[in-house]
Amino acid sequence: GVVKVPEAMSGDTCKALMTFVFEERDRCVAEVEADPSLLGDRFSDVQTPRDPRAGKDAPTTRWDMRLPLAPVVHDALSELLSGAPGSLGAGFEALAGGRGAELWELGVVVSEPGAAAQRVHFDAPERCLFTAFVALQEVTPDMGPTVFLPGTNTQVAHHRFEANPAAFLRDAACSAALLGVGDAVLYDSRVLHCGGPNNSDKTRALLYITFRHPDVNAQQLGIDQH
Repeated sequence: GVVKVPEAMSGDTCKALMTFVFEERDRCVAEVEADPSLLGDRFSDVQTPRDPRAGKDAPTTRWDMRLPLAPVVHDALSELLSGAPGSLGAGFEALAGGRGAELWELGVVVSEPGAAAQRVHFDAPERCLFTAFVALQEVTPDMGPTVFLPGTNTQVAHHRFEANPAAFLRDAACSAALLGVGDAVLYDSRVLHCGGPNNSDKTRALLYITFRHPDVNAQQLGIDQH
């Protein structure tokens, strides 16, 4: 249910995209401050917890921002989805129903130093969405890498997890996505996973891309874009 794709994107593209992400974040924050109704259009609060010890005025340390198809983003997608054998694009094409797959989500999730861990979760209850995280910088163990529970992309696993999460997690095998610059992780969105706490002094940024299989109506399954 999860596979690593080494060097899916070049270091130069990652660097350019990282610069754009933080410039875009500043622009979006300014827009939201001027018009709070724009918050839901610019940022997602899905799976972006705050440390319960933090005060209400403490800075946000984990944020999820939608990305526009600006030139630098378009260039990154073109590079990632080239379709060459063994590429991320070829993986999406094989899993998500070919070239008819719908681009479901495109954004970046950022974990600042001190960010709290996410709860373990799955993104979809049925086989319909496929997601890739692309590291815009190296992801080391202390930066809170995404932890996956391989083999949990089944209804049986979901039912067992929901019936007794503590017992399920105690016995489950897990794997942390330690990534180099430009490495990607492609996964079935049914796989249980979570982002870890960022205990480092570095910021972790992951580009995420999700495609929907054209034969499945995700909204009928209660899955919303975020």
